[in-house]
Amino acid sequence: EVPPLCYDFSAPTNWFNNPTNLAALGAHKKSWTSCNRAVEIKLVFAGDWMESFASAVTGLLEGGVPVLAYFGEDDFIVNWLGGQAWTRALKWSGHAGFLTAKNTSYIVGGADAGSFKSHGGLTFMKLRDAGHLVPMDQPKTALDMLGKFLKGEPFAPGANVVEA
Repeated sequence: EVPPLCYDFSAPTNWFNNPTNLAALGAHKKSWTSCNRAVEIKLVFAGDWMESFASAVTGLLEGGVPVLAYFGEDDFIVNWLGGQAWTRALKWSGHAGFLTAKNTSYIVGGADAGSFKSHGGLTFMKLRDAGHLVPMDQPKTALDMLGKFLKGEPFAPGANVVEA
């Protein structure tokens, strides 16, 4: 049976409920679930809900901190078209350069994994055959993407290194 979010979270649920793992983490013996609707409702009623963080991202970019905005092409919750529009609308010193940056194919293991564009520390990436949780849909692609981003390596041969 697939839970309400359309993903099978049995592996992390089993891992976090394993007494050996709980002991290694120094965690209390409680039942762990990936989604807790009671907690979600309390957060919503407390005013802790989605808010724009565009100004924070602008501050990161202006401060020299690279930003990666990635989207699964099949995600209907946080879709790539909205992500593309959001990254294009960000007002920062590299805005004009980002708008004119070319889309480049993103290849993982010899296969087309999506596309990206980067400029001045901002990277927008659209990943193929992935929905809302890219690491669950395309784990090899997600690992490659995050590894390159964290190491400051280019996403494609000859592409600029993602740095501010």
